Amino acid sequence: MGRKLLQCEPLSGRAAIHSSLANSGKIFPERENDYAHGILERVGKYHLIKDDVKSIGELLSEQQFREICERKSWSGVPHGEMVETFEKLAVYCGKNDIKLADSRLDIFIDAMVELCFSFTDDLLLKTLRLLTHFPPSDGINSRNFVEIWSALDDACVERIDKWQTEQLLLVCDHWYALNLAKVCKCTFQATKKLGRKLKALSPTNLVQTMFYVNMRRKPLLDMFDFEVNLFESIDNLSLDEIAVMSMGFFKTETKIRNPELVDKIFQRVTAEIKTVQDISLVSIMKILRYSAKLQHIQLLDDFLIAVTPEIHRLSLLSCLHIALFGTDMQFYNHGCLEKVIERFAADLKSCRLKEFERLTFVMGLYCFTSPSGTHMKL
Repeated sequence: MGRKLLQCEPLSGRAAIHSSLANSGKIFPERENDYAHGILERVGKYHLIKDDVKSIGELLSEQQFREICERKSWSGVPHGEMVETFEKLAVYCGKNDIKLADSRLDIFIDAMVELCFSFTDDLLLKTLRLLTHFPPSDGINSRNFVEIWSALDDACVERIDKWQTEQLLLVCDHWYALNLAKVCKCTFQATKKLGRKLKALSPTNLVQTMFYVNMRRKPLLDMFDFEVNLFESIDNLSLDEIAVMSMGFFKTETKIRNPELVDKIFQRVTAEIKTVQDISLVSIMKILRYSAKLQHIQLLDDFLIAVTPEIHRLSLLSCLHIALFGTDMQFYNHGCLEKVIERFAADLKSCRLKEFERLTFVMGLYCFTSPSGTHMKL
């Protein structure tokens, strides 16, 4: 009686997958994306922003700051000197909580907007990095902030055709650091260019490209090439990197169509279930639930058996997704579901109403009763 395959009509529909594009700019970081980016940072072989801004030290006195702000013209100043001055302003303003919207910065920001199109690539990217050192703006359309990031965006777009894969990924990461990857034109155009050669990307470049596609929540013209490359390179990726790929497939509402790739992902997550982290686990379960078919039931059962001893250490969100995992195929593991219910019953105060609603849906679908009566505590 431990494992059951219900012989009944399929459910009438699949839970809708929602995605959104929040124009929130720098001030609303997203935990899931930050976690995925943290994976890229820990692996250490990705093309990521490296902060080279001069630290601490009193680079500007109050008098020097006023002199910069009161200067009427920056015409003829060398580009390197302009960026160096911007660096000093970034450190000073960061330490003194002066936002870019401060009217004292208007003239200098206007000069930077005019000049940035003729910056070298290195100066252009450094200017982007420097923006992260100013206090967060009130929104992406705040005065001075919108002018400079929009100009830098246009300057980047002008160079995309000449930039190679590594530089495209690096510049996308600069926009991610500003939390503008969702709204800037550069990320869209860069991933569009990368999308034309997905089959040729290295495993790490593939993962990083998918990360930025995930950020935009919009699929490329042919997401199938992601699938083809992932199938060939999956053995060279960690489970966390596979989770980043899974996020991208799910957030762009792209099913994995190759059943053998679904097999491989099932096998990896089952084999590494003792060490997998919550967000990685949830991301992988989401895409497997979205993509798996009846032919994968044995692998699903193997996973549920393997994850049961780990339920005590997992978050309630992970446990809920474990409970929901087989509902599309109307398959569940009795022992696993009972452990999930025990986990919820032991932590009732942390549960949200919608989590209860989903869990009771699962219990009702399977007419589930616990021999210990734990289900009656919910």
